[in-house]
Amino acid sequence: MPHAFTDAQLAEFLGAHPWKTSRPLADGRAFGEGKGALGNVPTDARVELVRKRIGDGKRVMEIGACEGQHSVLLAQFCREVCAVEVRPRNVVGALIRQFLWGVRNVTNVLTDARGLDPGMGKFDLIFHVGVLYHLLNPVEHLHSLKPFGDALLLDTHYATDECKKMPPSSITWQGRTWQTRKYRESGWGDAFSGVDDHSEWMQKEDLLQVVRDIGFPKIEIFRDVVERNGPRIGLLALRQ
Repeated sequence: MPHAFTDAQLAEFLGAHPWKTSRPLADGRAFGEGKGALGNVPTDARVELVRKRIGDGKRVMEIGACEGQHSVLLAQFCREVCAVEVRPRNVVGALIRQFLWGVRNVTNVLTDARGLDPGMGKFDLIFHVGVLYHLLNPVEHLHSLKPFGDALLLDTHYATDECKKMPPSSITWQGRTWQTRKYRESGWGDAFSGVDDHSEWMQKEDLLQVVRDIGFPKIEIFRDVVERNGPRIGLLALRQ
């Protein structure tokens, strides 16, 4: 159980890190700043979907864990959460958040998601939210995930012909080429940005086909919306 921290202690934790995300603590008190602060939402629909469809007691790999705002929720019912994050300062925030939640079953891994160690083993689920559209070659990355998981929850932006502000582009991998749109990234200093100067957004049907190609033929789309930055899809894909 998490320790009963005083408001003064929480204020010190809040001041110890330049927060970019917010998530209420287990006791309901608001904590963090930036993304999520306005709604102060204690749950996440994607995490709830994982619990409903995949179940309790599972081993989960989280790609792009940021400041642990999803990790602490997944940890409530998962056996282990392996939280992959590339930015050290985000890991610091995640460690603080996990401490405040009393979470002990999250393994924080500081690494680029494009170079995952096979020694991490097999997972019941890959939780992949808000990362794919920040990568230079999303096809190569998705194929690299093939050995790691029995299920994939993917939430990402995709490109359409209406994305006029994004110049047409393409990516190639293993002799195949996909038409994409180029998105300008904000660089290392932005907690939510990709680590390269730009990323490539795939077309929706191409994206779905690649998910099938890596061994997930059963795809359930749980949302497909247009957000401020562009169209965004959420899907849960299973091997069988």
